Amino acid sequence: EADRVRFRQQLLAYVEVVVSEEWDVMAYGGESQRARQEYDKLWNVYREIRPRDLSDLPTAIETLRRMNELGENRIQRLLRSSASIHPALWFALVTIGALIVAFSYFFGTRKLGSQILMTAFFSGTLALIVFVVIVLNRPFKGYGRVTPQPLIQVLSRLRSLHE
Repeated sequence: EADRVRFRQQLLAYVEVVVSEEWDVMAYGGESQRARQEYDKLWNVYREIRPRDLSDLPTAIETLRRMNELGENRIQRLLRSSASIHPALWFALVTIGALIVAFSYFFGTRKLGSQILMTAFFSGTLALIVFVVIVLNRPFKGYGRVTPQPLIQVLSRLRSLHE
């Protein structure tokens, strides 16, 4: 029971740091050293737990599986927070956009208003695509950012178990 309490306390400490500190740092592509330390401490606490008998083995195996999943999720979060669009992709987007808009002039219409409307439509569509690329480029920053709400719910649950 004491091992279980220590493990929950350390898990609580880790999730608190991720929510209160690391989530904001990830918006700028960074990693919280404190969260890294709490994560390492969590593994240390797990390694110190020894099953008393064979009946504890399924719980130990499931906990190990969950710890690995926690680590994989952390790595994915950090990778996604620091990833950026390669300059070659930006070059391709801008070049293709310019070519599409220029190509619209080959479809000359008799009415200038129709030509302007068609060019504006192409330009607007391309601007929307670039906007979506920019928004999705930083998933932890901006209007469409990923929030820590699921972790906040986990934190609430852990706190209620701790009390």
